[in-house]
Amino acid sequence: MFNHFRTLLLNAPGPAAGGASPRYATGGIPYAEAVPVGFQPVPLPAYLKQARARLFGVNPDQAMLAYRAVQVLTAVHACELAACVTALDPRLTYELLQSGPPPAADPFQPSVQQLSGPAAVLLLAGAATAPDTAGVCGYSLTLTFDGTTAVVAGGGQSRTSTVTYSGGLAAALPLAGTGYTARVPAALGSTVFSWQITGYLRPVRDPAGLVAELDSLGDAVTVPLFGGTTPPEPYATFRNLWYGQAEGVYRLAAFACALVYRTEEVRQAGGG
Repeated sequence: MFNHFRTLLLNAPGPAAGGASPRYATGGIPYAEAVPVGFQPVPLPAYLKQARARLFGVNPDQAMLAYRAVQVLTAVHACELAACVTALDPRLTYELLQSGPPPAADPFQPSVQQLSGPAAVLLLAGAATAPDTAGVCGYSLTLTFDGTTAVVAGGGQSRTSTVTYSGGLAAALPLAGTGYTARVPAALGSTVFSWQITGYLRPVRDPAGLVAELDSLGDAVTVPLFGGTTPPEPYATFRNLWYGQAEGVYRLAAFACALVYRTEEVRQAGGG
């Protein structure tokens, strides 16, 4: 079994029996940790779904969940609210941002693998798109090039472009959803070449940025989350820190603890 607080924070399905979750694997999801086998996400009311969408993004993939969870848990363990984690479950089965070993290769840099054609260099440029709002960090695209036409496919979409040249290079080809572009040398001629471009977009919001985003949530979310003006403990503590603290780390930790504890209430009430 694995720490219950973190499992509820992710609220993502665990592997089937006999399956495995990646953990700092080369080329695997960065900062991913195991989720209990067979765990099913707790069905949440609308206000908790809205809270999670601001924290993790609208449709977060596994990479976003893993990255944001380690950010949040690092904030929680940096203050007195760390006791709220072990109050739910004394087992600490995860690494924090400052202590977890980095992946063997930087997954936040695009990786290029040539799939067909004589050996040729694909030149990438640009800056990664911030994935925080959408919640999608991972990407895998295929670029096919025959000298006159280029096709970029991935994520269920495909875009075909007529290739033009300047300065001995093809014009920049946008790699949809990543912020990067690709260029190929004009000398490649009409031979068919293809490359696969994979990687993860690094979330850009730090605790202060996350809190600024969470601050835009209205009373329809924050009132049921924190429990009104005179909630019982531990929600009174969470509420006081959220509304009374200036430090972003405390506020983020309070928000996350309230989110997890409300999720546990739903689960115990038969919601999951």
